[in-house]
Amino acid sequence: VITIGVDTPLTGGAAPWGLSEMHGVTLACEDFNTAGGLTIGSIHYTFKVEALDDKYDTALTLNNIRQMAYTDNIKFMFTFQTEGSVALASTLTKLQILNFTVVNDDKIIAQPANAYTYRTYMGFSVQANDYVKWMKTTYPKAKSIVVFTTNDTNGNITEGYTKTAAAAAGFTYLAPVLYDPGTADLTPFVTKVLALSPDIILTIGAPVGDVANVAKILYNSNYKGIHATGIVGAADLLPLASQAA
Repeated sequence: VITIGVDTPLTGGAAPWGLSEMHGVTLACEDFNTAGGLTIGSIHYTFKVEALDDKYDTALTLNNIRQMAYTDNIKFMFTFQTEGSVALASTLTKLQILNFTVVNDDKIIAQPANAYTYRTYMGFSVQANDYVKWMKTTYPKAKSIVVFTTNDTNGNITEGYTKTAAAAAGFTYLAPVLYDPGTADLTPFVTKVLALSPDIILTIGAPVGDVANVAKILYNSNYKGIHATGIVGAADLLPLASQAA
């Protein structure tokens, strides 16, 4: 039996992302097992999944990945949280453990020391120019844009590519507003965003639960601009934010 380790947010604000990843890996393993498993040479294998919840928290991510690597002896992993995946990439290479991650950091795919970590997500470096250009074309009256996201590797990388793309598209790029992951009350940060009077508020890179809270706060503040949510799907967002928001 080959165990596939999954470390991802199964609870908390980023759970819609993590549950999708966990279910995707589980379904793939079930498909292989239903088809008869996998035979290499004279050995026949089936697959099972061990999923750990990191709650989108770096410390939990580090602990979970170490547990799967050193205690559970898992050689194949799927991870999600950027900070932990980047921090342990070289360690997993030394241990010859393959890690497929949603990390939003281009540098990780260019480092020989991280050779066993593969990015499964098309990073924002690839999406930013077309996405921001689409917003400029779709909302021609919009002049300014602000990024409101998490103050971590994922958020900072997203903010940097948005800044470059905004300049190329002809937007006035306002100072970003960043908050620490896990912040419970986002109202003071939304107030800072609204003080900038942006035409577009981009919350890409922020956990779904946070984006939903921002949507509710903006709705209650009677914000008349555009709230762009990036990769957050409406099916995940609306149940948390309410249909009206």
